[in-house]
Amino acid sequence: METSELVSLNRGRDVIFNYLSQCFGDIPQKSFEEMGINIRTFIKEIADNSGNEDMSKGADLMCATFASIVDMSSEQLEEHRLKRSKDYTKLFMLGKGIIPYTESAYSSEERMIKQEPWKQVKRIYADNKLKIVSDRKELEDHIAIELLFMGTMSKKSADAFEADDFDTGAEALQTQLGFYETHLNRWAGSFCNDIIGRSDELLTDFYVGAALFMRGYLAEDYSFLKELLED
Repeated sequence: METSELVSLNRGRDVIFNYLSQCFGDIPQKSFEEMGINIRTFIKEIADNSGNEDMSKGADLMCATFASIVDMSSEQLEEHRLKRSKDYTKLFMLGKGIIPYTESAYSSEERMIKQEPWKQVKRIYADNKLKIVSDRKELEDHIAIELLFMGTMSKKSADAFEADDFDTGAEALQTQLGFYETHLNRWAGSFCNDIIGRSDELLTDFYVGAALFMRGYLAEDYSFLKELLED
């Protein structure tokens, strides 16, 4: 693979991981909506090029949301944002059967936070000299933070390859592959499945779309990394 292609691919991966991090990090904010509007064409393009059915379905649902936002009046936008906020709250924060969004709580029968996965990801962040949660309120094993870590390492890879530092770039990719195998692969797919399974209860299609897209993207990205690093 050409160096320019490695740089471009990893810049794109950074964008997608950061976007997905914002999807699940908090109730909808104006800045997130602006990001979605700006990158919706990119999301649709990589979904269509992937041939992954989950990514395509998810991209269609998310992009439909952002396309409709562009033409909404301020009153309509506030109403739509409220509906998405209610969906986020219903899925992750309040009510019966909420879906834990930290790896520790999701993985333990007791739904307890700050368990072994939390300790492990903290060590991984420290080993990579990253302080990606300094201005965030989420715990280190929150799905949004784990995705943010992947985005940060994607950027590190892109920067390294652009500087012809192939050892550092490859090392950052290897770290991501290991993070998939020890963390994301163990729970992110099931997390997405649980969101998709709640589709009938939600007021909008947005989080189902985000979950479908993420389920497909993580599977494709893991396969990409594994194949790339085996060559």
